[in-house]
Amino acid sequence: MPFLAIEISEVNRGKLGTVLWIFNWISAGCGVFIAAMGIYFKISVESKMALIEHYNSNVLPLMLAIVGCLSVVLFLAGGKICHSSGQTHSRDKFKGFLQPYICVTLVLAILILAGGSMCFDHRRHLHHSFHRGIRSAMERYKDNTTFKTEIDELQMDFRCCGNNDYRDWFDIQWISNAYLNLQNQDVKEKMKNGHYLNDDVPFSCCDPRAKRPCIHHHITDNNQHYNYDFNVAMTIYQRGCKAALTDYFSVRLENMGGIIMLIFVAQLIVLIGVRYLQTSIYNASVSGDPTMSTPGWLMGDCPLNCGRIPKSVRDKGLKDTESKKTDVESGQDKVSGQGKVSSEPAAQTAEEPIYEEPPAEP
Repeated sequence: MPFLAIEISEVNRGKLGTVLWIFNWISAGCGVFIAAMGIYFKISVESKMALIEHYNSNVLPLMLAIVGCLSVVLFLAGGKICHSSGQTHSRDKFKGFLQPYICVTLVLAILILAGGSMCFDHRRHLHHSFHRGIRSAMERYKDNTTFKTEIDELQMDFRCCGNNDYRDWFDIQWISNAYLNLQNQDVKEKMKNGHYLNDDVPFSCCDPRAKRPCIHHHITDNNQHYNYDFNVAMTIYQRGCKAALTDYFSVRLENMGGIIMLIFVAQLIVLIGVRYLQTSIYNASVSGDPTMSTPGWLMGDCPLNCGRIPKSVRDKGLKDTESKKTDVESGQDKVSGQGKVSSEPAAQTAEEPIYEEPPAEP
């Protein structure tokens, strides 16, 4: 028995073809959007590559770009196929492309689903990559101008400090020995394993919204500053940059993934519509009248044998054939019956005439 069968008239087949043509053009526009999202993500990640370790920034953008470009090409062609198949005068030329189009669109829908899933999965990859990358950049802060600039811009732009929080700077020597008086007793006291460690953070951690001048040296020593208690009010950012960057990209990846999932649902709707159009046209063809109302469905009697003539249409065709055969036979009987009636008088006239015996002579 067909699954979710719907009777579709010739007029509705034309309307369905037009609707699918519009949906395919919209889907082509969605393909452009998917490719654009891949390019946007690539540019965004590349701007922070100095802070990322062990992350391939090409995988997700390349996946989205390929899927987007394939979507544009496929759905532009699919719009033409669906619209022309819905019209009686052009149906014979394009209806043969409907089933291959369904198969290719199904594969593309799976790729779109994979792209959306990758967007959600890459949040986890970026989280670990930022953890390693930011920590590594902080350790090079004192000697490498490039990493120093990246870290300072990161902390000012994202209003963050350190990797997990500002205390990460306490375990890293971020001031070069060239700017330290190594003979100073205070400096010597703070040298640990050859590294100068103190409760200081770079100036880029300063929060401009703080009321008092920024305190980024001796942060946890209240005695070093007047009217200051670091437990009550600090003048630096307290949020870690790993969390700030992860949230920034996570929101964008979630939005991208959500949009791609909506596009995937739209592709399923297009697939269902094309399948109904294809099966209805096929059933009308095998019935002998391409313009008659026939059912369309998602799956026929045998889902694994799509080329098999559906039972309902096959039975209808057999009934029509038997009806025509009966009409022919009845016509032949009528003609032969008329022939017999007209031939009997002719047979009688062909026989010798029968006369009564004449009366005997007297």
